[in-house]
Amino acid sequence: MPLDPKRLRVIGQKNISHLFRIIGGSGRDSITVNGCAGADRRMLPPYVVYSAKNLRDAWTIGRPQGCRYNCSDKGWMDSTVFVGWFEELFLKSIPSERPVILFFDGHKSHTSVRLIQSAMKNRVILLKLPPNSTHTLQPLDVGVYGPLKTQ
Repeated sequence: MPLDPKRLRVIGQKNISHLFRIIGGSGRDSITVNGCAGADRRMLPPYVVYSAKNLRDAWTIGRPQGCRYNCSDKGWMDSTVFVGWFEELFLKSIPSERPVILFFDGHKSHTSVRLIQSAMKNRVILLKLPPNSTHTLQPLDVGVYGPLKTQ
């Protein structure tokens, strides 16, 4: 999600002239929000990645229940952050009945030896979707995020 005010989309009540306030900044920072849902329609809490060296307490005020946070240089997922999501949020949020399948996009930043080892240990089958196909294959991209991006 870019933080450039010219590229932001806001959802709100009609006929309200000021839904948000523009604040200073370079407009080049990004925040990644990793969402995950099960076939049983259960949503996992969001996992938010800020562009920073250290997480600020102010960024977590009023957070949704169970939400987790992390940081990376550009605010994007990298292999360390993705493993953090997998081990800190995903594994703790899914049912104990295993095996389970995790569908995820094929970006190289999401795959690492540590992820594979952790998945094998916890009886999680990793199903990596082909690169550049999530806009048509990944259920959350098709049914949730895609429609939001086109508004």
